[in-house]
Amino acid sequence: MKLQLANRSILQCLELAAERSELIETLVPHHRKLGKSKALVQFAKENNYTIIVHSGIAAKYLAQEYGYKNIKSINSKGLEGIRECVIDEMITKEDLEKLRGLGCTLVTGFMSVRTN
Repeated sequence: MKLQLANRSILQCLELAAERSELIETLVPHHRKLGKSKALVQFAKENNYTIIVHSGIAAKYLAQEYGYKNIKSINSKGLEGIRECVIDEMITKEDLEKLRGLGCTLVTGFMSVRTN
């Protein structure tokens, strides 16, 4: 699913993508500073999902910025205990395979077409 905001909010796009079990494709750098991370955190909070990001620095920043502790780096220990997760940009296809191999169900999230 491509991120198309003409008729929907980012949160609505996430909800629709989750219903379809799809990732939302974004174009880098064209889709920067739109509120994707904020919407992803809101969606994760409402549904009690873990957010997986590309680095520990990003995980700490987002946890502080949005007050949500259930954010982990793809390199964190303990990922095997996560049942459902959403991903933020910069997670690669290899990272997705790692999550699947650990038994995590990917609900939705953002995938940069450049890292896709």
